[in-house]
Amino acid sequence: MPRERRTDDKAVRTLVLGLGNTILADDAAGVLAARRIRESLPDGAADVVEAELSGLNLLEAIVGYDRLIIVDTIKTQGGAPGDIHRFTLDDFKDTVRTAGVHDVNLATTIELGRRLGMKMPDGVEIFAIKVEDNTTFREGCCAPVSAAVEEVAARIVRELS
Repeated sequence: MPRERRTDDKAVRTLVLGLGNTILADDAAGVLAARRIRESLPDGAADVVEAELSGLNLLEAIVGYDRLIIVDTIKTQGGAPGDIHRFTLDDFKDTVRTAGVHDVNLATTIELGRRLGMKMPDGVEIFAIKVEDNTTFREGCCAPVSAAVEEVAARIVRELS
C-alpha cells in the first residue's frame, strides 16, 4: 500500500522508482540510487522500489501514486559519464504512441493508464544519469556514475524530507 505524505492537508502518495540492471555495469545506477534513498529517507516520506521494468510493465508499479520520481540511466551524444539530466513527463509528451505496443515508453504507459481509468501520477520527474558502459556484464558503476548516484540520491532525499 502506498505511503502517504501530507502537504496542504492533502495526502500525497510518492513513489521513487530506481530502474536498471545491477549486473550490467553503469546500468545499475537507478537501482543503486534507490538503495541509497531508502537508507536515508525518513519513514513514510515515500515508497522506494527497485525494478528492471520498462514500458507497460511499469503500469502496475506506478498505479495509485500522485507523484513519481524515476532514477534511471541515459546514453546521449556528448557530455560525460555521470552527467545528471532532470526531465518531467512533459519532455516526452511528443512520444506518446498508443496505437501499437511496440512504441510503449513511459509517457505512453501513463497515458494508457489514464485512458483505462487508472489513477496515474500527476507529477512525474526523471533523473537520468549518463552512463559510460551499460552493456558489460559486471557489478558496479564507473567512478563518475557512482558519484552521480550519490548526488541524485542526496537531492531526492532533500526534496522528500
